[in-house]
Amino acid sequence: MSEIKENQKRISIAGKQIYVLSWVSFATSLLWICRSIFFLALSLSSAQKCITVLSVILFAFNFAFACGLFSLARQSKAFILSGIFLILASAADLLTWSCINSTVILIVFYPIYILFIPIFLTLLCKGMMTIVEHTNGDTYYKWIPYRSAFIFLYAARILCVVAILVPGMGAFYEFIIICFSVLTLITYATSFWRFFLLRKTSQELEEYSKLTIE
Repeated sequence: MSEIKENQKRISIAGKQIYVLSWVSFATSLLWICRSIFFLALSLSSAQKCITVLSVILFAFNFAFACGLFSLARQSKAFILSGIFLILASAADLLTWSCINSTVILIVFYPIYILFIPIFLTLLCKGMMTIVEHTNGDTYYKWIPYRSAFIFLYAARILCVVAILVPGMGAFYEFIIICFSVLTLITYATSFWRFFLLRKTSQELEEYSKLTIE
């Protein structure tokens, strides 16, 4: 098989892999929202077991997503680092929510999570933009506002965490918590954006692959 046909085949396979990743991403977004509902709706003692179970399942889905990114490494090396940062962030998230009563674990591991996730997303966008760069579609430009929006959201959440830890900010504690909670809810709600971008990327790769083969 010629080199051109081999490349066409790789593009088609990548499209199918990204399609699967889109549904993993969708399930992850649902799990994030479900966990937040349990946390807000129930007392901490009642919700702890459910939160822990959901956190373990969420870690499993994130790990599966990372493995899917590793399988796309031939398309862009950015996917390797993206998957690594996702696993590290997910491990920090799992420790945080499984031991939510521990202030020490919360202070140490939650900042790691909200620091590593935007790095994961930035590298994910870089990889996806590399894949669709030569397809003549518009998906390349749709990843840019997604990246900017989530960097802003996570940067704002990091600033909230830093503000809470700064001495003398006790008077603004409730306001900072409200801001952080609102930003978190917005982040979870807009996480479905990634699902649609992945679907669009998959579709564009499939169409490009068929077009070049024909």
